[in-house]
Amino acid sequence: MIAFHRWRAGGRRDDVVVVVNFSDKPYDDYGLGFPRPGTWRVRFCSTHKGYSPDFAGTDVPDVDAVSGTGKLVLPASTALIFSQD
Repeated sequence: MIAFHRWRAGGRRDDVVVVVNFSDKPYDDYGLGFPRPGTWRVRFCSTHKGYSPDFAGTDVPDVDAVSGTGKLVLPASTALIFSQD
């Protein structure tokens, strides 16, 4: 598992959180610190069936980070990218 925060100037529409699960184990309620509270939208999910019909197509909901901490669905062998509007 690896997660990191990327930004240029910082703030909404600039901060990006990338989370990658390298394991074959999915997590349904994974706690992760986000740079700020609020809704973090899924911008990319590597299990999307649009990339390949062989992919799982697991739905990953947006994350509501309360006090900067959010719980996310993290499928096995998946990369996710989150940002705020």
